[in-house]
Amino acid sequence: MRQLAPMQRIGLDRHGCPVIVHYLGQLKPRQIIAKFSPEEIRHFNMLASERTYVQLQTLSARDGVLRRSVLVLDLGGVGLNMLAPLALARLRSIISELTQVYVEMVDRVFFVRVPLAGWLQSLAYSLAPERSHHKFAFLGADFVEQLSEHVPREQLPHALLTGIPPADGWGLQDGDVDMASEAEAKAEDDTASSVGDAHLGRSGGKGGG
Repeated sequence: MRQLAPMQRIGLDRHGCPVIVHYLGQLKPRQIIAKFSPEEIRHFNMLASERTYVQLQTLSARDGVLRRSVLVLDLGGVGLNMLAPLALARLRSIISELTQVYVEMVDRVFFVRVPLAGWLQSLAYSLAPERSHHKFAFLGADFVEQLSEHVPREQLPHALLTGIPPADGWGLQDGDVDMASEAEAKAEDDTASSVGDAHLGRSGGKGGG
């Protein structure tokens, strides 16, 4: 699913907050819906959110300072298509979720390669509570210098700088692989436990008879 909903974790910003890049211009929602079940999509989102939460808790405990995520939302490739009904609905959903559901987990949100910055800013401000407006930045194609004031230039990935996907695909990253393995192991344990309980229940029933 990562190939259809690409993202990258790229380290920490200058204040020690983890930075996550979402390539919204390369998001393929129709293919995701066609290829994966609602349960698989929910599980994917759960793993990504859990990974971020664990990282924030770990950094906060280590430094003694509350850490929040810094999000970079790359709209490269969207163009004027962002005005299409489906794209507009998706942008509304993303902004609403960022500002209303995850507002306590997000420190800054950088929209980059924005084709209609003024329009998108108006949309974001209309959906987000006023207390969250300072978290948004709307940057065009020349975003690197401003973004580098917050995220070290050497940490910005090639895919973000060029708009070209990695040659080997997006794939899972180390932390995501670890959590996916743990989730799969837990699911296997739960399944084995359920099967074992059912077997013991049947055995007990026979013995009692």
